[in-house]
Amino acid sequence: MDGQNFRLSTRLALQAETVEEVYSIIAKIDSVKTGWTITGNLLPQTLERLTHSVIVTSTGASNRIEGNQLTDQEVEALYKELRI
Repeated sequence: MDGQNFRLSTRLALQAETVEEVYSIIAKIDSVKTGWTITGNLLPQTLERLTHSVIVTSTGASNRIEGNQLTDQEVEALYKELRI
């Protein structure tokens, strides 16, 4: 491959709006990456509470999509009684 003709080695002539949009997308990606990095530093108890919250919320939302009328509180009550 010829390095001079390689697409990434040439300067792109982008409009200012496009550059701002790209920077905005990169900033969003960076914030998600930072969030995952911070998550690695959380205490196990905190991760357990967050996991529990996500399970209850997503289960409730999924059930409501299917027509079930359970609230998140009712789903949590069922989740607490769950034994595997």
